[in-house]
Amino acid sequence: MRRIASQRFMWNPSGSRTVIAVRAEPPGWMSSAAGDTARWRAFEYRLAELLLERGEIDFARDRLTGILRADSRDLEALRLLARIEEDTERWDAALAVYRRLVKLEEGGRATAAALRLADMADKVGRDRKST
Repeated sequence: MRRIASQRFMWNPSGSRTVIAVRAEPPGWMSSAAGDTARWRAFEYRLAELLLERGEIDFARDRLTGILRADSRDLEALRLLARIEEDTERWDAALAVYRRLVKLEEGGRATAAALRLADMADKVGRDRKST
């Protein structure tokens, strides 16, 4: 029996429903072996991308958060999460993600993350002044 933390339906173009379930625990095929962890991470990241394409932003964010709980230094997950937070105009959240990225990125990507961080800080400041 599978434990499901939450459940949500999506309608397919054919008119049928598809269930997207957010699990409270990883599926049984995942173990702590390094290969399984990499496979789990790849699965979760791809699922986040697909959810994002379908407009399921909260579910995509949940998948990326799970990846980052397992490895807080996952650059690919942090980059996608930063993009999501920025696209949804959650400036405080984007600012926090870019702070993490600036510490982890190297070379030109570090510079780009620092510029995005400055932009997010500016937007957070403007939002606070207007309220």
